[in-house]
Amino acid sequence: MHAEVTPHTLNEIAADNDAAVQWVREAGFPLQQGRIAEYRRVIFTLAAGRWGDLSDPIHRDRVCTALIAARC
Repeated sequence: MHAEVTPHTLNEIAADNDAAVQWVREAGFPLQQGRIAEYRRVIFTLAAGRWGDLSDPIHRDRVCTALIAARC
């Protein structure tokens, strides 16, 4: 099975993530604010060009998790 990933800029991912969170809120679904806020912070930091220390496994996991969650 092949998968295709549509390329997006980090700014597009950040904007899409905010729009999705807003849509979910308006639909009345509960959100885990801590997790969503952490993803948003990571995504906007990346969009600003600050990747941080990707050799730090904890930071690297946060970045990967935030990007995967935003793309799903």
